[in-house]
Amino acid sequence: MKKAEFMAELEERLYRLNSSEREEFLNDYEEHFRNGEAEGKSESEIVMSLGSPKAIADDIFAEREELLQDPTKEMETYYVPRQTSSSSRTPGSRVLLFIGLIFLDLVLLIPVAATAWGLVISVWGISGCFILSPAFVGIAMVLGQNIAFYQMFASIAMVGLGLMLLPIAVYFTKWVKNLTLLWIASHGYVLKGGNRYE
Repeated sequence: MKKAEFMAELEERLYRLNSSEREEFLNDYEEHFRNGEAEGKSESEIVMSLGSPKAIADDIFAEREELLQDPTKEMETYYVPRQTSSSSRTPGSRVLLFIGLIFLDLVLLIPVAATAWGLVISVWGISGCFILSPAFVGIAMVLGQNIAFYQMFASIAMVGLGLMLLPIAVYFTKWVKNLTLLWIASHGYVLKGGNRYE
């Protein structure tokens, strides 16, 4: 989950608050993202450290219920989710988790990742060959091969196809890269003792 999705879902789940209170909570989380980015964390890592918008909203409203029963208690304005379990694992459990992750990677994730990156390279290769097709025709002419008129037109059409494939290649590369980085970050998160939120 990225920052924009996180903030949109949090805002939606805090709809019962009045606008000024809701804005105050949202500003606090914007600040949390700014601080995390200043420390070099990615948006996904920051979201993982905060927890789910559902859990955050549930805790905020649970605290408001406590306030109704005990008016002397003060409401927290800057909310950071309460840890529901220990954030660190024992060395033995880390070793077992590490072995399990390696097994999962070897059996499932590495083949899938290799296939995805192979597709990325293929799309870039096809796009590049299409764009360079007039150069290949020119080289063939220099080498003395007979080139038909339609082949020249076909090479120009292939340039258009190659240019149309470029945005797809760029988008697909970003998508696979983000999934790969998330996969790597999740390993560190699990080994450090984090729990996936709901």
